[in-house]
Formats: sequence, structure tokens, C-alpha cells
Amino acid sequence: MANILINYILPLVYLVLIGLFFAKSKSLRKTEFTTRFKVGFVWLKCLAGVVYAFVMMHLIPKGDDVGLLFGGGLKIYHAFLDSPADFPAYLANMFAINDFRLGHTDSDFVRTVFDGIRFIHFLLDLFSFGNLYTNVILFNAISAFLFLKCWQYLKRHLGSMLIGAFIFLFPSSFFYSSGILKEGLVLVLMAAVISLCLKYRQRKQLKVLLAIVFGMLLMFFFKFLIAVTFAGGLLLWWLFTKFPNQKWQLSMLITALSLTAFFGASLVSDGLNLPNYIIERQVEFLELDANSVISYPRLEPNFVSFAKNLPLASVNAMVRPFPGDGGKLMYMVYAMEMLVFWVVMVWIIVKGKRRMANKIPAFIWAMFLFAIANLLIIGYTIPNIGSITRYRSIFIPFVGLFIFYWFNGFQVIQPVLIYIKKRLQWAKLI
Repeated sequence: MANILINYILPLVYLVLIGLFFAKSKSLRKTEFTTRFKVGFVWLKCLAGVVYAFVMMHLIPKGDDVGLLFGGGLKIYHAFLDSPADFPAYLANMFAINDFRLGHTDSDFVRTVFDGIRFIHFLLDLFSFGNLYTNVILFNAISAFLFLKCWQYLKRHLGSMLIGAFIFLFPSSFFYSSGILKEGLVLVLMAAVISLCLKYRQRKQLKVLLAIVFGMLLMFFFKFLIAVTFAGGLLLWWLFTKFPNQKWQLSMLITALSLTAFFGASLVSDGLNLPNYIIERQVEFLELDANSVISYPRLEPNFVSFAKNLPLASVNAMVRPFPGDGGKLMYMVYAMEMLVFWVVMVWIIVKGKRRMANKIPAFIWAMFLFAIANLLIIGYTIPNIGSITRYRSIFIPFVGLFIFYWFNGFQVIQPVLIYIKKRLQWAKLI
């Protein structure tokens, strides 16, 4: 009876309570979304999370990240139940870091990052009594709330609902961000920090600034390299806002400085050999027993090797899988997503009218450069399709947004938008 209550009744109760919260919450009442949309959005996120967890637990035996992390969370949960008095010492020992090598998967720092995700599972276990799918439902309720708040701020800042739609409804991003893994955590933190930055622009409050710093620290903990590039993206956002007519010049300057730092840092210290770090990551992925490995030449730690492989890295990160890659049905789904995405983008480029650089919002431009940096890292380091589609999912929407704004996509797809708006109004979703 207890198992039935925990495994079946409790998740349904939480879904009902979450739906009521999204329908009645004062903090979401002032958003531009209807009650139907808010409740539908959070329930779809929860459903995607449950499907994702099921797939990772039962259909991918060699890539069971969810199972390993959830199992670790349960271990912490039982340690807490067995001896609450000794639990602080247990946590202190678990998060002890003696080896801070950020680029090595066998270091204490990287191990502690995974322990951090297990700790999140443990916190959710306190409310789910150790049920994975209830954990996923609770996590997606939190993420959906933050996504809608960020969507609201972006709408008010940039004047279009399409910005949030690109970021939060892009199919692979919607799916992969629903898991209690790094992609989901990073997108949640990005949404929170972007919302706080926009709030800080309106009203400069110390508590908001401290919240931004805290969000960035969490991102540095969970995904160091993404946090570094995201911090750079926030800096570019500020610079582009400050100097709106120098976006191209600033972009070229930042790119030149970044390349110089990337290839020249080793001259300052051997421990800062960033090309070697990328190569080591590539070797680690090549040594994994993955089912969807694609051929990729070994990189060398110099500018010529990276420049020579730039086209292949770009295609791998932003275009693949091609139909037939990987030999699995789910890869065909990813292939169709990329095919539709790039067909729409090419259509906008051909039909649209290119805008001047200063007409592209500073946020869109900055996040585009942030996304390109991460997509190239993915393209250079990851040689298997499954990981590529998962890791790039939270970045590719920003590429689409940039193309959309640069070529005035609003004008190109206006008839489609009018049709969609009428259908949504008919369904009372807007």
C-alpha cells in the first residue's frame, strides 16, 4: 500500500498541486500567458522529464546518467535517514576537494560536481520519498516557473513573445532540459540569471545583484566552461548595450582577444594549455564505448590544426546528425529537427532583408556569440551523435534567434504567425 501511495498517488497529487499553483500564483498572474498555457507548459515539461528519465533508466543501459545520479541521491537520502546527527560530517566528507583540476574527469572537483547533482536528487527525495519520477516532476515545476518568468522579462525587454519561444520551446532543448542533469540545471540557472539581470536593469538593488552572483557561482560549480563563456556573454551584452553602433567592431575585438588568450595562455603557464585541454576532452570521448561515434581527426595543440578542422567541427555541432547517422530511430528524429531548423533559417535568409548590426538587440547578439563558442567546443571535443544532440540543445536556439533578427524574420513569417495566433486564440491559450 505504501509503495502504491509513493509511486502512483503522490506524483498525481503533486501534478494537481503544481497545476493549481501555476493557475493561481500571484507571481505568474501578471505574465502575458493565459492560465491554460501556463498549466499546459508545466505539465508538458513534467511529462517530458518523466519520458526522459524512463528512456535513460531503461533504454540506454550504457549511458545511464540518470540512474547513477539518482542512485547516488538515494544513498545520501538513506545516510540522512539512518543518522541525522552524523549527516553534516557525511556531507563535509562528500564535498571535500583536494584536487581542483577543472579539466580532468578524475579530479575531486569534477567528482564533486556530480555529487552536487546527486545532492539535488537527495533534496527532492525528501519530498518524493525516494521516487525518481516524482523528483523529475518537482524539478520541472521549478524550471517551468523560472522559464516563464524569464520569458516574461524577455518579452517586456525585447517586445516579442518569440524570444522565449525560441529558447524554451525548441524541441531538443525542451526535452533535454527536463532532466535533472547538467543541461537542465544550466538552462535553469541561465534563465534565472537573465531574469535577474533584466530586473537589475529596471531597479538596481543589492539583493538582486547578490542573487546574480550566487546564480553564476552555481553555474561555475556545475558547468565551469559554460559559466566562463556565459559570463563573457553577459559582459558583451553590457558592452553592446553601452555601444550599440560598434557591435561588429566589439565582436571582432573580443574574438581576436579570445583566440590570443586561448592559444597563448600556455606561454604564461603550462597549466593553462587550453588547446591541450580540448584535445584531452576529445580523447576521453573517443575512449568511451559509445554506439554513435563519428569519424573525427585527432586535433593538435596549434592554431593551424584547429583552423583546419573548424568546418568539420561546425557541421558536427550545428548540423549533424544526417539521416542514417547512428543507425537508431531517435537519431532520425534529431536529424529531422535539424533539417527543419536549417530549412527555415535558409528560407528566412533568402526571403528576408538583412538588417544593420545596430538593429539587432544587444542580448540576441551577445547570446549568439556565447552559443557559438560553446557549439565549437562541442564540435571539437565530442565525436558521438547522442552526446552532441544533448549538449548542443540549449545553445542552438540562440543561433536561430540571431539569424531571425538579422534577416528580419518577423516579416518573412508574418503570415504563419498570424495563422498560429488565430489558432492559439481559438484554443484560448493566448
